[in-house]
Amino acid sequence: YNLVDAIQTDAPINHGNSGGPLFDARGRVIGINAQIRSTDTSSGFEGVGFAVPIDSARRSLDQIETTGGVKYAYLGIKAEDLTPSIAKRFGYAARRGALVDVVKPGTAAAKAGIRAGTRDAVYEGLAVRVGGDAIVQIDGIPVQSAEDVVRIVSERLVPGETARFTIVRGTVRRTVEVTLDTRAPAG
Repeated sequence: YNLVDAIQTDAPINHGNSGGPLFDARGRVIGINAQIRSTDTSSGFEGVGFAVPIDSARRSLDQIETTGGVKYAYLGIKAEDLTPSIAKRFGYAARRGALVDVVKPGTAAAKAGIRAGTRDAVYEGLAVRVGGDAIVQIDGIPVQSAEDVVRIVSERLVPGETARFTIVRGTVRRTVEVTLDTRAPAG
């Protein structure tokens, strides 16, 4: 799963010590070490690690203390950023948002009728999948990028909750209600 708002660090994170604290210069815990970047041919630390911000870790801890586990909401899409230039070139009536590339069958997004892109295109050297929906708001919160969708769904919404997604389908803006699924455990 994507690690949203991850803290990038050059502190060594080796196999087996993931989950340890990341400190700032004042000795305050600011994150929990979670991932390292390594190549397919290397299993070691390449000088880049990522930590979960402490606020995210606290939300998970609160949920564990309250319910005995952690559950995250799941939408079931893959998305890319909708930029003003892509919107103009492909006729979207929104300047920014999350352009839906893929909708996984049977997921909350599929059940709500959110549509994936229908054709591949290249724009300014980047591959984009167009012809699908662009998500521009979730429960009134503006969506400026694909990362915003991940952040809002994982940090503000809970499994089973129904949220209002404002989407743009070409030149038509509409609102759909999405009852969120539970994200499967990583691994």
